Amino acid sequence: MLYSSLVLKKIYQNIHKTILESVSIENSIIFAFIVFSFFGIFNHEMWRDELQSWLLARDSSSLIELFNNMQYEGHPGLWHICLYGLQHISHNPFIMQVFHLLISSLIVYLIVKYSPFSLFHRFLLTFSYFIFYEYTTISRNYNLGVLFIFLFCIVYSRYGAKKPILLATILALMGNTNIYALIVSSALSLVLIDHGIHQFKKKSYPWQIGASLTILILGWGISVLQIARPLIIKQHILEPLKLGAAEVQANPAFTDGIKQFLRAVTNIWVSYVPIPSSSGVEFWRSNILQTQDILLREVLVRGDKVILATIITMFASIFLIILCLRLLWRKPLVLGIYGFGTFSLITFSGLVFPGAVRHHGYLFILLIACLWIFESLSLKENFESNSKTSYKIIQQNQWRRKFLSIILSIQFLAGIHAYSVDSLYPFSMGKATAQFVQNSNLSHLKILGMDDRLTSVISGYLDKQLYYPEVDRFGSYWTGWGKNFDEQVFRQRTEMLIAQEPVGILMILTKPLNPSLFAESSIKVTEIKRLSQPSITPEESSYIIYLARNILNSNKK
Repeated sequence: MLYSSLVLKKIYQNIHKTILESVSIENSIIFAFIVFSFFGIFNHEMWRDELQSWLLARDSSSLIELFNNMQYEGHPGLWHICLYGLQHISHNPFIMQVFHLLISSLIVYLIVKYSPFSLFHRFLLTFSYFIFYEYTTISRNYNLGVLFIFLFCIVYSRYGAKKPILLATILALMGNTNIYALIVSSALSLVLIDHGIHQFKKKSYPWQIGASLTILILGWGISVLQIARPLIIKQHILEPLKLGAAEVQANPAFTDGIKQFLRAVTNIWVSYVPIPSSSGVEFWRSNILQTQDILLREVLVRGDKVILATIITMFASIFLIILCLRLLWRKPLVLGIYGFGTFSLITFSGLVFPGAVRHHGYLFILLIACLWIFESLSLKENFESNSKTSYKIIQQNQWRRKFLSIILSIQFLAGIHAYSVDSLYPFSMGKATAQFVQNSNLSHLKILGMDDRLTSVISGYLDKQLYYPEVDRFGSYWTGWGKNFDEQVFRQRTEMLIAQEPVGILMILTKPLNPSLFAESSIKVTEIKRLSQPSITPEESSYIIYLARNILNSNKK
C-alpha cells in the first residue's frame, strides 16, 4: 500500500513538473515573439501601403469623412476605424505599428495557449513567415483578419455550433478586415449553414439561426459595399461587364482570364512554401520557383511562351491541394471549408486581382484554420470515445503531423530570413528622407511631392500635407487614379506655388529633375540631398530633395 502511494505521488510530481515546464516554455515563446517583433517594427521603415491607411484616418475629421475618403480604397473599414481612434491619441504613425504588434501578440497568445498542435508546431507557427513577418512587421489590415479566423477556430472547437450568434459576429467582423478574410469568412460560414440544416431537419427553428443570419448578411453587406465602391466610381472598370456573352468569349481577355486562373493555382505553392528567389534585398514578393533566373528553359503551349518554372509550380500546387484534401478527408465539413475557401481565393486571384505574396498568405492561414478545427474535433472524439483508435486513423494523424512539420519548418526559415533582411536593408527610403528634412530644419517649408503614391510616405512621417502637382492639391493619401506626367503643367503649377512662397519650397522627387525645365524662368532649383539605397520596395529606393525659389522675390526681399 505504501509502495503504491509512493508510485502515485511520483507520477503526480512528474505530471506537475511537466505542466509547469510546458507553461514556462509557452510563456517564453510568447515573450520572445513580442521582444523580437518589437525590434522588428522599430527597425522597419513603413512603405506607402502601410501609411495610406494611417493618412486616411489621420486627415479625417469624422467617421463620415473617413468613409468618404475611403472611396478609392477597395478595403472594408474596420482597420481604418481602429486607426481613426489611434490618431486622436498621437499623430506619430509608430502608434499604429505598436497597435499592430498588440494584435499580432494576441494572435500568438491564441496559437500558443489554445491551438491543438504540438508545442513544436506552435513554436514554428509563431515564427512562421506570415505570422512573424508579413502580418506583424508590416502594418496592414491582414493580421486583424487572422485574429478573427483563429478566434473562430477556438470558439467552434470548444462549443461547436451551439453559439451561432457569437460565431456569426466573429465572421461578420472577419469579413470587414479585408477581401481575403471575407472569402475565408464565407468558407467558415459553412459551419453555420450545416448547423442550420440539421436544425431544420429536426424541425427545430431556434431564433438564434435567424439572428446569426441577419448578423452575417449585414456584416458582409457592409464589407461588399465598401469593397465595390472604387468599381462603382471608376465606370470604365465596369465596361467589360456590359459586353454580351458572345462578345466576352470573342475578346482575347476571356482566354487570358483562363490562363490567369491556371496561373493563380500556383499561389498555393507561393503561400505554403514562401521560399524567396533571392537571399538579398529583392526577396520580398518573390518565390524560388517563379523566377526566370532559376529555370531559363521555355516550352511552347498553343503559341504562347510559358516559363517552365510556372508549370512546375502549378503541378507542385496541385499536388499540395490533393495532399491536403486527403489529410482532411475524415471530416467532410472541414474538407468542404478547405475546398470551398481555397477554390474561392484562387478564383479571386485568377479572375479579379492577381495579388502578391501577402495576399496569397490567406491560403496558408485557411489551411492552418482547417487543421486547427480538424485536430480539435479529433481530440474531442478520441477523448469521448471508449474504443481504441484504429491503426489507419493513427497513421493518418502521423502523416498529417509530418506534413505540418515540413510546411511549418519551411515557413519558420522563411520568416527568420525575411526578418533578418528587413533588419539589414531599408524597406523604404521614405522614412530616411523625412528624417533628413526634419534634422535639416526644413519641415516648415511647403513641400511639393511628385507622384503622390510614392511621396505620401513623406507626409506620413512628417505629419504634414504635401502639394501634389499632378492633381493640383494639398493632401497626404493618394487616390489611386491614373495620372500622366506633363512637364509643362508641372512647371506652371510649381511656379504658381513658388510665387506664393518668397523663401521657396522643397521639391521631393523620385527621379532627377530635367535641368532645362526652369531654364527660361526666374526659378532657381538647387539639389540639396539625394537619398538612394537599395530597398526592399524598389519603387521607394530613391528620393531627391530640391530647394526651389524665385530669384526675383529673393532679390526684392
